[in-house]
Amino acid sequence: MRSLETMLLAALLPYAVCHAGCKRDPAPSPPTASSAPSVSTAAASTKPSAASSVAPSASASAKLVQTCEVEISGKLTLPPGAKLGPEVYVYVAEGDCLSPTAKMLGRQRVVETGKFWTEVFSSWGADLTICAAVEGPDGETTLFGKSPKSYHAEAHGEIIVNDVVVPLASGSARTFAKPGGPPRP
Repeated sequence: MRSLETMLLAALLPYAVCHAGCKRDPAPSPPTASSAPSVSTAAASTKPSAASSVAPSASASAKLVQTCEVEISGKLTLPPGAKLGPEVYVYVAEGDCLSPTAKMLGRQRVVETGKFWTEVFSSWGADLTICAAVEGPDGETTLFGKSPKSYHAEAHGEIIVNDVVVPLASGSARTFAKPGGPPRP
C-alpha cells in the first residue's frame, strides 16, 4: 500500500523534469485536491489504483519534451546609404530562413534603431536561423539578410540568445513566408 505522498510524487514527477522554457505536449492537468484520494480513502484501500502505478523514469519523461522557448535579441546592420523604413521585420525559422520551405516560427517588427527582440517556441532539437527584411506594402523585399550563425534549441529552461547581428544587403526580390502558414513551394 502506498502513502498519499508517494502517489502525489509519482503523479508530479513528469512536471519536475521539464522546466519553465520547455513545454510538454499534450500537457495533462495536474491533480487537484478533489481528484486526489483523501488520506482516509488511500489508507483504507487495499487495491492498487491508477494513481499508484509506477512513475515514469526521468529519461522517459525527458522524451516527452517537444518544444523550447527561445528569446532572441540583436540588431540589423545596413549597407551604406540604406534606410530601415517603417516595415522592417525579423524572422525566426526552423531550418534556413532564406529557404522557401523554411518553417517560420516568428515575425517581429524592428524598431527604428535597428534593434529587435523576439520570442519563439521551437521544436526540441531544431536548428534556428534568423533573417530580416525591409518589406514593401505587398510584403516583397529587395533588402534582406541572414545572421551568419544558427542556434540550436535543445536545453532545459528558457534559451536566451543575445547580440545577434543580421547584416542586410540588396538582393533579388523575394517574399518571406509568414509564421504559422505552410512553407512556400
